[in-house]
Amino acid sequence: MKEHLDAAERQKSTGESIPAAGRLTFGEVTETYRQQLQASEVRPNTKAYRDAGIKLVFKSWEGVADLNVRRITSKTVEDWLRGFKANAKPHVPRGATSGARNSTGASATTIKCALDAVRQILDIAVASRHLYANPARNVSVSEAARRMVKTVRRERAERGTIRLPTRPDFLRLVEAIRRAGVADCRAAADYVQFVAFCGAHKNEATHVHWSDVDAVRGTIRMRVTKNWRTTDGPDDCGDAATRCPDESGTSRRGAG
Repeated sequence: MKEHLDAAERQKSTGESIPAAGRLTFGEVTETYRQQLQASEVRPNTKAYRDAGIKLVFKSWEGVADLNVRRITSKTVEDWLRGFKANAKPHVPRGATSGARNSTGASATTIKCALDAVRQILDIAVASRHLYANPARNVSVSEAARRMVKTVRRERAERGTIRLPTRPDFLRLVEAIRRAGVADCRAAADYVQFVAFCGAHKNEATHVHWSDVDAVRGTIRMRVTKNWRTTDGPDDCGDAATRCPDESGTSRRGAG
């Protein structure tokens, strides 16, 4: 409660210490946050990231929807973070029956995403004067999150690094896909090779056309990036360019 008392003293000195009347739950202020988020002009990927954070909070924090925001302190947030990490389950890749070998349950990105959601939501409670200060932005919470992230990264390192296939191994994998004997197996192989050689994300690769390929410069124009900006790919995309699928689903090299 110390952060609330300190903030109250600061606001008394400015004449803005009148709190808002009524009870406000975390679930109610979350709904307000969702409405403001959807009406904002932030990028679609940012909206999806913040919405994912909200889902993580409600999934991992039991009873938070009905919790009065005035009962949320920095210690409450720290206890939730510790429980979030302790109860997290390893990520199970699609089609797999068990968790990934290197998964620690809650990655550094997941922890930051969930905590950021709590901070954004409680900022609204502060703005509406239901809180004097945002407990999720307290120094102790930031330190607890930083220690947790360091622990996650250390645990991941102790589990061993991911073994990437050698170039011959990768080419054999691509060839196996190409000879799978199912519909579009050649296009699928070209897609895998294209993404691997140019380093594009799935959404980026989906929007590439032949007109985006500059064979002279050896670059590929990405119409859509993760930040929704147009950019040029690296200067060593020559191999990837020959595997760029056209509108019929085949590459130029594959079509020959």
